[in-house]
Amino acid sequence: MSLLKETTRRNFFKAGFATIAATTVNVKQTHAAIRPKASGETKVVYLGGDQLHNGMGQMQSLRGIFSKANWRFMATSDARYVTPEFISDADLLIITRWGGAIEGRCPEPIQEGAEPSDEYMTSELEDAIVDNVINRGMGFMALHCTCWTPEMQKFNDM
Repeated sequence: MSLLKETTRRNFFKAGFATIAATTVNVKQTHAAIRPKASGETKVVYLGGDQLHNGMGQMQSLRGIFSKANWRFMATSDARYVTPEFISDADLLIITRWGGAIEGRCPEPIQEGAEPSDEYMTSELEDAIVDNVINRGMGFMALHCTCWTPEMQKFNDM
């Protein structure tokens, strides 16, 4: 029996949509796959990149810097993954994001209607960042455009 099928447009799209469906995960479940911070480990979390700023280049540069220190560097451009639980044991949080939605971002395979937001920055995340920095002593680096969150008064006051 041959495992090869004729590559038709229908088969191509069926395979593509099946792959998308198989790799689509619930944002809240994603953290289950991330191992907890080990004793003595330094955890750096980076949230960066939008249509105006090269998050990929920034991420690679920062990864290179922190790898020399042997620090665990975890990065995303999707604010939905930076939750209060995720940063609760971070030693350093770095943000290079402006306060609006990322143009052209589409978390679903097909987008219809208005551009979806990645909910940067929610009130819950704002409170968690301020609490972790002020009360727990987590390090914080606000690079470049991070100050452009005019509606987040506690965050800006910090």
